[in-house]
Amino acid sequence: MRYTECTSLGTRLSSLGAGTWSMAGKNAYGLVFGRADEARPVETLRTLLDEGVNVIDTAPIYGMDSAAEKLVGKALQDGYRKKAFLVTKFGDYCNAKTGAREIDDSREDILREIEGSLERLRTDHRPLSHALSR
Repeated sequence: MRYTECTSLGTRLSSLGAGTWSMAGKNAYGLVFGRADEARPVETLRTLLDEGVNVIDTAPIYGMDSAAEKLVGKALQDGYRKKAFLVTKFGDYCNAKTGAREIDDSREDILREIEGSLERLRTDHRPLSHALSR
């Protein structure tokens, strides 16, 4: 595996990353991307981490009710969290209750989104939220 030194984060990032959109099944817009069951994505992510891939990309909109972030959170249990560098996003999303597209890029929403992602990902690592809270 090739890695790139990311001195600003004090870590090495793998040249390859794992995208999780296709692991989450149907999303809020009705698009379906896969996911036969819950166990396979968790096993896949853990295998990638064991093989040296340490970048995992996800987002709350990947799957209904933020399914991808929740799957990543499950995969990172049992000591796998220390192997992963997580990338998640926020912004344009579909309100699950109304079906309307919503965008809120206020500081308050950004911090709320970060906290929601941290909860779903079952982690407390948050260097970006510390920078935003200044």
